[in-house]
This record gives sequence, C-alpha cells and structure tokens, in this order.
Amino acid sequence: MSGWSVDWNKFTTPEECLIRSGLTYKFNKNEFRNQNDYRIFELNVGQVKKIEEITRLEHTPTNRTPEKIGQPNNPSHSSLYYMDVEVRMELLGIIKEILKVDRDAVDAAIGEAKKGIQEPSTLPVSDSA
Repeated sequence: MSGWSVDWNKFTTPEECLIRSGLTYKFNKNEFRNQNDYRIFELNVGQVKKIEEITRLEHTPTNRTPEKIGQPNNPSHSSLYYMDVEVRMELLGIIKEILKVDRDAVDAAIGEAKKGIQEPSTLPVSDSA
C-alpha cells in the first residue's frame, strides 16, 4: 500500500505547515529541513473521494508529550492511502498550488522557535515514535 502524508486545512494554515517543515529534521540526520525547499498544494477532498483506488483517508494527528526536537507535533496530519501507484498521477491532476504564503512570517517564526535550541549537530537523532 502506498500513500501520502497531508495536512488538513481545517486544523492549520499554509504558513504553519511550512513552519513545521522547517522545524523537522531531515531523514536520519540532525539537520533541520529548509522550509524554502517546500511548496504548499491543496487537494479537494470531494474529488479525492471520487477516486475508487483510494482505500483510506483519515485524520492522523501527531501529539507527543513532550514534543521532540526535530519532530514537531502536527494536529493537522492526515493520511491518504491507495493500492495502485498510478493513483499518484490522478492526484497530481487535481492538486493546486497555493501561491499566497507569507514566507517572511514563516522564516521569522522558525528563527524564533529555534532560539534556545542547541545546534542540531550536537543533538542525537530522535526515533520516529
């Protein structure tokens, strides 16, 4: 089974999504992702549900207490599952890029959040629990 990890806009904004990206470690590294490497897209759930090969679409928020450095909580996290990888092509046909994102606010919020955090290179890699 394949799938996409997505954020449900009922619980987040495009800016908050990018902030979480910039506060998340790269896979198996003690290094934060660069939020500017990411773009925000939207999917219409009504259109997604019309795709027969979609096996499951569910709200799967993450909420760790305490929150781990490099693994921010995500109240908007959702999972979209499908059996046929060709579904990706169909999904790509219905996504729309969100162009109005306040990147300056995102950068400022990430900078503020990182104040007081040790340099990532000195921290152990967190497990993905």
